[in-house]
Parts: sequence; structure tokens; C-alpha cells
Amino acid sequence: VFTLCSFTIYSSAVDSCSSSFPSFSAPFANPGLYGPNDPPLIDSNSTQPSLQSEIINIPFSVMNHFFEQPQWWCLWNGLFGMVQNKILKVGDQLMADFNVLPNVTWPSGTQLFPPSIRFVNSTTISAEYAWIYHFSTSSGDTLQFGRHNYALFAIDSEHTCFISWEKAAGQYIDTYTYVAKEVEKTLGCATDAAMDGARCLEFVFSLNGNLDVETVEELCHLWTGFGCEKTAADAVDCLPYGFPNNNT
Repeated sequence: VFTLCSFTIYSSAVDSCSSSFPSFSAPFANPGLYGPNDPPLIDSNSTQPSLQSEIINIPFSVMNHFFEQPQWWCLWNGLFGMVQNKILKVGDQLMADFNVLPNVTWPSGTQLFPPSIRFVNSTTISAEYAWIYHFSTSSGDTLQFGRHNYALFAIDSEHTCFISWEKAAGQYIDTYTYVAKEVEKTLGCATDAAMDGARCLEFVFSLNGNLDVETVEELCHLWTGFGCEKTAADAVDCLPYGFPNNNT
């Protein structure tokens, strides 16, 4: 159970299958991805990574095809409001409105830059997607940076392991204990939202053997506790808001 990250979280923190993913290990970011003076995520102990995974009763090909439509994320994943991207392309900004952000007071002038999609690898049996993000001061100093990974892989012809991993670091987290605690709660909320949404997709698939957009929109925005505020007819064309689109 969780609220809109204000925060009340009772995460089950299930990790039932990530260790079976042949190519999945803690996806620590490399130096230089955020700013010239930012260390790798692995060097920060201020927050622990949030990792959850579950075996979902949906064939990999069906689940990954649905996941590869980021404009549909707002229909089932409570982390997201509207998402403008129609595809996931390395180098593009992830043009999304996020429902889950740390409940902290940031210094005046703090900016959240649009996340940058840094990794996309999809095959017939597995897929992994990742983006990075950072909060900066008006002078360009990084207060928080982080990485979010989603991964899926086929357990067998009928089951998919779904993984959500996120870690954050930065000088604001390292300096203030209360900020680190709130950010860590946010990471748990983000992975909770993804797992709740995946369970709802599993329920929809159990009804008729597919993931049709209208049924997902009808059932899963209630399941996750967040709504897209769009009708089913508009689901495939969720309108953007939040960040300006600077993709080329």
C-alpha cells in the first residue's frame, strides 16, 4: 500500500527472479554520465538501491511489446503521468510527468532535468531499459542523480520475470540524512508502482489472453491508484505535459 509518495509505504520488496536473469547485475552508472564531478552510483552508500522482481504470468513477447509503448505507461504504472515518447531510443530525453518525486525542500532554483534514455536492449527472450536523471542548482551543481532500470526476460513460454531497479546519490543526499531517507522511500514507491502495475497487467491478461489498451486503462489506473485522466479512446495518444520536447 502506498500513497502518492507523501509517504506511507509498506513495500513487499519482492525479489523473486532477478538473480536468474543471465545478463542482469546491479546496473551501476559510470562516472561522467551526470556531471564532471559526480562519482559512480556504486560509490555512494547514502541510499540503498531499490530492487524488486516478480514472475508475471504473461508471455515475454506480449508483455515486452506492451512495455515498449512508453505512451501507455501512464495506463498501468503509477510512477508515470503522461509520457510523450512513442519509442525508447538511446540518447532521447524521456519526456514524462512523474507522479513520484522526493518529498523534500530543495534549494531555491533547483531544476529537474528531463531524464536521458541511456540503454535499450531488446531480444526475443529478454529486454533491458535504463535512463538517468539529475537535480541541479541554477549554477549547475548536481544535488541528486540516479538511474532507473527495467528488465524483462522469459522464464518459459508463459511467464516473464519483470525487474525494477533504481538508485540515487548526490551531494544533497550525502549531506542531509532526512533527504537520504525521503529519497530512499521514493525509490521504494517507484518500484512498488511498477510491480503493482505489472500485477494488474497479469490480471488483464488472465481475462482474455491479451493486453488490450482499453481494458488496461479501465482497470489498471484504479489498481495502481493513479489515473491518466484520459479516456480509453485517447490512450494510444496520451498528450504530453511537464518537460518540453528537445528530442531530435
